Amino acid sequence: MVKRYLEYLNERDLLQCNTVLFTRESIIDFARKFDPQPFHINEKLAEESIFGGLIASRMGAKKDDMRNICEPPCFGRLNNHNRRERTTSQRC
Repeated sequence: MVKRYLEYLNERDLLQCNTVLFTRESIIDFARKFDPQPFHINEKLAEESIFGGLIASRMGAKKDDMRNICEPPCFGRLNNHNRRERTTSQRC
């Protein structure tokens, strides 16, 4: 696997990363723990909000974005013990 470092990315580079699926359960579970706004945890109240329905927390989405970027196939690499290793140049 070729080593890649975040500082070598250009503005319009595309990364082929894993797909992140947000389910109703994952949205509510994360929000209950870290961002308990009504439009994240209560479908009925979310329907009455300006969003018109349940939405994912931005914190939860960013958490998944960063994990996805730092893991294979984007930037992470696996060692022989199937644990993620990062080089010191990666700022994840």
